[in-house]
Amino acid sequence: MAKTPDITAEKLARVAELHYVYNSSREKIIAELSQDLLEREEGYDLSNVNVWLTQAAKKHVIAFDIDPSFAIVGNRNEILERRLNHAFGLEEPIVVDVEETALQDPKAADLHTALANQTGMRLSQIPSSKTRFFVAGGRTVVHVARMIKRHRLLWSNIRIDPLSGRNWTGYWHVDGPDLERPLDADDATVILASAFPKGATFSQIGHPLYAENADQARAIMGEHCAFLPDGGWNWDREIPYPTRRGICGIGSLHPESGHRIMSFLETYLKNYGVKGPEDLRRMIEDGTLARIKLPESPDRSAPYLSRVALELIAAITFAAERDLGYFGDIANRLYPCLPLPKALDEGDLPEVKDYGELVTKLNALNSRAVVMQWSHLRNVDAWVTAGGTLKLEPIWTLAITRYIEQRLSSAPNREESILTQLTTDSETVQKLLSALNAFKNASPRIKQWYTDLSEILFRDDRAEGVEVGITV
Repeated sequence: MAKTPDITAEKLARVAELHYVYNSSREKIIAELSQDLLEREEGYDLSNVNVWLTQAAKKHVIAFDIDPSFAIVGNRNEILERRLNHAFGLEEPIVVDVEETALQDPKAADLHTALANQTGMRLSQIPSSKTRFFVAGGRTVVHVARMIKRHRLLWSNIRIDPLSGRNWTGYWHVDGPDLERPLDADDATVILASAFPKGATFSQIGHPLYAENADQARAIMGEHCAFLPDGGWNWDREIPYPTRRGICGIGSLHPESGHRIMSFLETYLKNYGVKGPEDLRRMIEDGTLARIKLPESPDRSAPYLSRVALELIAAITFAAERDLGYFGDIANRLYPCLPLPKALDEGDLPEVKDYGELVTKLNALNSRAVVMQWSHLRNVDAWVTAGGTLKLEPIWTLAITRYIEQRLSSAPNREESILTQLTTDSETVQKLLSALNAFKNASPRIKQWYTDLSEILFRDDRAEGVEVGITV
C-alpha cells in the first residue's frame, strides 16, 4: 500500500471537520483536498482519509465535547404555533411541548434549556451572512449561543454586540463536566462569536451594569457600547448589515426565579434575616423589607449592584404595597408586569397612576444602567425566549402590548413592537391565548385600562416623569 501523503495542519483539521461535523463522504473529502492536484504528481486515495482521521485524533486536532443538555429539546407544537401567530401577529413563534417535570421546577432549568435549544437550532437554519447580532445575558441567551456554536456556521461578515453591562461578580465553579460561571451579555457575545469558523467581529462592554449616576452611564455607552443613550447605534458605518437580530430572554424579579439581581439581594440582606428566596419573598409580601433601615452608603462588597440597592428595594416595596406584582426585565432593562385579565376586579382595578409611578422608579434605575433602550429592540428583529409560570406575566405584558400596538397601526408616530419573535412552551401559550380571549370579552373599562398602560410601560424616558392615563 502506498504511503499516505502528509497534509498541512489546516487540511488535517478540514478533513476532521468535513467528516465529523458535516458527515461528508470520503469521496467529497478527497474531492475538496484534490483541488491542489496540479501541485502533485498523483492524487489522493480514499483510504488516506482513515489515516488522516487517525492522525487528527492522535495530534489532538479533534476534541469531543459531550453535553447531554443539547438533547433537551422537547417537541415543536405546530398547531399552537399557528394559533399564537394568528392571535398576536408574531412573525415566527416557536412553541415547545416539554415534560411535566420541566414545568414543575420554579427556576425552569430544563424548560429554558429546551426553549433555548429550539431557538438556537432555528436561528442556525436561517442564512444570515452580513448579520449584526445584539445579545442579552442570562442562562437562556447563553445556551442559545452555545447551540448556534454547535452548528459551526460558515457565515461571513458577522458582528456581535452585547446589550447591557455586567451584573455579576461571583466566582467560577467547576462541578464535574459542568461550569457554573457569569452569564452576562459579554459572555454570550464571546460564545456566539466563536460559532463562526470564518470569523466574526464583536465588542465587549466590560463595565458594571449600574453606574454611579446617569451621566456616567451615558458616558460609558458613548465610548464602549453598540447602543447609544439617545436610541442610536455606535459603529454603524463599518459594514452595512441588512439583517439585525436580537437574542434576548425575559427575566422575572421574583425571589424564587433565580434572577441574579434577586440573588444579590439575598446576599445583601443576609444580616437582616434573609437566608434564602423564601425569606426574601416573605419580607417583600408582609412589608418587612420596607422597614429595613439600610445604611446610606452601599456595601462595597458587591460593587456591581450595591450602588442601587436602596432604589431597587424601594421599587420592589412600592410595587408590593400597591399590589403591582413583581416586575420583569429584558437584557437588564426593568419594566412593570401586568396581571392577566382573570386576576382583575373591574370595580377595583390597580391605579394607572401607580403603574406610572413605578415606571418612574424603574426609569430612574434604568437611567443609571449601561443598557439598551426599548427603541433599540424595536429597531431589530428581536427573538425572545422564555416560558414557565414565573415568566407568564412578563411575557403577557409584552404580548398584550404588541396586540394593542398592532391594532393601532394607523396611529401617528406608532413604533414597532418590542416582541416580534417568541419561543415559549405550550402551557404558557395556552394561558396566553386564554388571557387574550378574556381581554377580548372584557368590559370597555378593562380594555381601556390595558390600553392606557400599553402607552406608558415601554417608553424610553430616561428622565423623571411619565404621563399616564392616556386614552386612545
